[in-house]
Amino acid sequence: ASDVYKRQLLICGMLSLNSAIATESGGSHYFPGAYNDFGMNLKLPPGLYFRDDLVYYGAKFSAGTTLGNFGVINLDEDLWTNLFKLAWVSDFKVLGANYSAVLVLPVIFDANLSGSVQFGPHRISNHGNRGGMGDLAVAPLSLTWKWGDVNVDLSQYIFMPTGYYDANNIINLGRNYWSFDTLLGMTWIDSTRGHEISFRAGFMSNTEND
Repeated sequence: ASDVYKRQLLICGMLSLNSAIATESGGSHYFPGAYNDFGMNLKLPPGLYFRDDLVYYGAKFSAGTTLGNFGVINLDEDLWTNLFKLAWVSDFKVLGANYSAVLVLPVIFDANLSGSVQFGPHRISNHGNRGGMGDLAVAPLSLTWKWGDVNVDLSQYIFMPTGYYDANNIINLGRNYWSFDTLLGMTWIDSTRGHEISFRAGFMSNTEND
């Protein structure tokens, strides 16, 4: 998220002690690094695969960061989460590609957020921490092709609102809406030297948080 967005996020949450810090404005279920890294689109032999990723995210605005003519901001955020990923690769062919399905369960070990906003002599502070299950993601359709050293993957992910959400709390583990992410990726790997290039591009659409 951009600095401007985080400032707006904190202001909205701190203006009232009963307000929630929400992340709909400019945020989404997309999380950098969540879609794996090296060789992410490789065509794998049929079987059941498990992967575990531990992710840390930190953000901080030091005391004295200004909001133009409006005030001063202070923010400190830490997040530890674990992504449990289960993939089933079949030998069933669709348009020449291997069909597979993926399940991703995010478990937040600890999410901490504290901050304050000061307007002249007036200062408002808030903090919170929470842990638990986040929004479950499934890819009921994943197709992978292989032509020589080139692997191509087409996947459709669905993010479900299974994580804790309460509009009156400063920290939520889910977004309280569904997301649909269509991904197209390619991995090229040199079969002799092992050098590889991988990338993925996607288009995500969200339902409304009502």
